[in-house]
Amino acid sequence: MADDSANDDQLPLIYKLILKIPKLSLGGASEKVQGIFWAVILPVLVMCEFLINLMLLTYAHFPFNVLSVILFNSVVGLLAIRILVERALNSEKAILNQGHFEWKVEETFNEYLRCLRKDEDEEEPSTASTSK
Repeated sequence: MADDSANDDQLPLIYKLILKIPKLSLGGASEKVQGIFWAVILPVLVMCEFLINLMLLTYAHFPFNVLSVILFNSVVGLLAIRILVERALNSEKAILNQGHFEWKVEETFNEYLRCLRKDEDEEEPSTASTSK
């Protein structure tokens, strides 16, 4: 966490302001709930927002309709920008911190070969008993 605050001090002012916008957090929910939210519920809410904007523009009176549509769209836009900036910063951190990762390719490959041999050894007795 100390590294995050040190990196946040080096960010441009506009990024700092954008990151102060509260975001919708589903951190306590399971991965299935988060997936359902981002894949189903959020697109439905965006479509509903479009329909509400359309209804407000056509059925409401002049000053109210324009102000409400601008307000709805700016809130949704700010939330989207907040999420995009956070994702861009996270991917940048992942790319820059890539040198700390140890690649154990040979060890992993040897473990994979051991697993394959074990699977082949387990399959051989079953095929030999069926051929008799």
